[in-house]
Amino acid sequence: MSWYLSRLKTSSIGISLILSSSILAGNLTAPIDMESAAVLPKGIRNVRVKGVGTKIGDKFDNDGNSVPIGNDMNSVITVERIYEGETDDVKASKTMTIATLEGIGHSDSLGNSTGMVNVGASVTVPVFAYGMSKKWTAAIAVPVTRVDQKVATGVEAGDALKKLQDAVRAQGTVEDYETFMRKTSNPIAEKAAEYGYNPITNRTETKLGDIKLVNKHQLLKRSALTMTLRNDIVLPTGKEKNIDEVVDIPAGDGQWDIGLGVIAEYKLSDFTFSGAVNYIWQTPYRLGVGGEFKDRSLMRVPRNSYSSLSPDKDMVQRDLGDQFMTQVGGKFEFFTGFHILSAYTFQYKERDKYEGSLYSDARYYYMGKNSRQKMHAVTMGAGFSTIPLFKQKKFKVPLQANLTYALPVNGKSVSDAGVAQGELVLFF
Repeated sequence: MSWYLSRLKTSSIGISLILSSSILAGNLTAPIDMESAAVLPKGIRNVRVKGVGTKIGDKFDNDGNSVPIGNDMNSVITVERIYEGETDDVKASKTMTIATLEGIGHSDSLGNSTGMVNVGASVTVPVFAYGMSKKWTAAIAVPVTRVDQKVATGVEAGDALKKLQDAVRAQGTVEDYETFMRKTSNPIAEKAAEYGYNPITNRTETKLGDIKLVNKHQLLKRSALTMTLRNDIVLPTGKEKNIDEVVDIPAGDGQWDIGLGVIAEYKLSDFTFSGAVNYIWQTPYRLGVGGEFKDRSLMRVPRNSYSSLSPDKDMVQRDLGDQFMTQVGGKFEFFTGFHILSAYTFQYKERDKYEGSLYSDARYYYMGKNSRQKMHAVTMGAGFSTIPLFKQKKFKVPLQANLTYALPVNGKSVSDAGVAQGELVLFF
């Protein structure tokens, strides 16, 4: 075993994992690693523990602007939106409210609903890797996510809304005053309660994420050039979004994913240039209801394009958008066992597709609105390896310690939060 360990190189980090779905399942997040073409020697194992943390308060919207992640809750309050429905009582209340509003000399715009969401996520990822042969390394990663979620909703009342509330109270028209005040003082919370959602509260949850199986096969190793094929299989083990929560950060997307990529490294003295491409097929499959091998999930189907809140549910067939990643970077080794690295990564995710039979096609189209994503990110890091000292018999244990920080610099429909990672790796 000592002979095998002596074959480890300072740059051999075994398995690197871009956990693009571990923090926000099915969505792009900043890549926490720079890909490596290295594989473990035959018979060598390593155990690594990754600690990943991020705080999400803002995102890039569909136009690439940085906005609060609760921005989708911010919308204009109108009588039409307060009274959505086709029952006679709803129609009568709507008609009387419009008449009252016109009587005080105002239009239909009453103010704006507001939403604030802040998410703190920490992911602990134990990874076990084994050198199956001198060219093949297999690994398994088991992410456990802890999410601290804070949500608040309210209203920015316009002059028209204040006068309308006073008029309703004075005239005793439309409906019970307390009910009308609930509808207009916190329309998001009231609408959610009307549609059967759970009360909007702050929550902290620990969830198992989607387990990832990784295989790396060294295709070429000639002098300074190394090329490796990487294959990922993501198991749908993570807890999915709760459709009865207005805001819920899932730990898994419920689908099997298959990834395939190529990593190339070129080493010049103490500098290593790295490039990688990877494609993830988010398959439209799962072990569904009645043993059906299709991804059919009970989901809420929006009634309109401006709000995802809905009382209507259907067994919807999903096909989440595939993901593409390309990365270039470099690592510089100095002194004995120290290194620094930097990488640029571009990621793209296709639009999610939903199909159902209970409602119009337009309503299923709304479910995938703004689900096409892009992200440009920069990753920086530093680390220390005892492997050179171990080979010189100056250190008893071969291990590595790494720190990285990834920052999105531009994107569409993705979080703009930085992601920090600390990692400890033990070889044996």
